[in-house]
Amino acid sequence: MEAERRVSLLFPRSWQLVSVYVPASAVDYVKERNMQYWLSLYERDAEQALQIGERLGFVVPPKTASS
Repeated sequence: MEAERRVSLLFPRSWQLVSVYVPASAVDYVKERNMQYWLSLYERDAEQALQIGERLGFVVPPKTASS
């Protein structure tokens, strides 16, 4: 039996985060999908995306001043 790990799963329609257990082999897949959904949200509503990103552990680099 494969070990399970607890991860946060981001639902793209409601933008809710739910903690779920997934097989260890699926953790990277879930993280990648979360990032794709999160980037989609960031394009629509940056403020909400930043709040969710904090809970997911995503870091947004500060914007650099253009010369």
